[in-house]
Amino acid sequence: MESNYKMTQSHPRIFYIDALKAFAILLVVLGHEPLFSPVDDQVWQFVGIFHMPLFMAVSGIVTNPEKIHLPKRAKMLIPFLIFGIGFTFLMGGTFLSFITSEPKGGYWYLYVLFVFCLLLAACRKLPWRLEVGMILIQAFLMALHLAFHSTITGETLSTDHMFQLWPFFCLGIFFRRGLLEWLQKREVPVMALSVLVVIILGWGG
Repeated sequence: MESNYKMTQSHPRIFYIDALKAFAILLVVLGHEPLFSPVDDQVWQFVGIFHMPLFMAVSGIVTNPEKIHLPKRAKMLIPFLIFGIGFTFLMGGTFLSFITSEPKGGYWYLYVLFVFCLLLAACRKLPWRLEVGMILIQAFLMALHLAFHSTITGETLSTDHMFQLWPFFCLGIFFRRGLLEWLQKREVPVMALSVLVVIILGWGG
């Protein structure tokens, strides 16, 4: 089977993509386990480092930048509002505290995904290549983060989450467009780069 996801137009469902989505969702649940457990488990904290980047990357893989149906994507805001507000009320919060909080009752990712789709649609309207538009949007999100970090405006817009996760969403789109196949043809330099990244992360930790 071709690694390029866009080559599977006649196959609406791909098992390993669905399995990866399920795995990412499972990691999201496990990554939040320390929030509800008195046990300080380092394993779950480690999972929390990469579970949302993986989730956003998989979301990018299943997003076609050439055909973004925004009204369909807007349906994500329905569970965002219903469950997010419901959980906030359950925890003794108000609608205002839901809107002005960064996590938004734990359902911020649905709102951020919808914003990412809006930004991706904006990329297609730019006169430059998609990659250039993605870089410009990342610069814009970083500017928002620097301007509104730890403010009510920043938490309302969830700028912290957006500027950190936009690159992973874009990475998923690149995988869809053939990045995985390109990497497979350059096995040695990719392995060397991966080892270097692990060393840097280990040294930083």
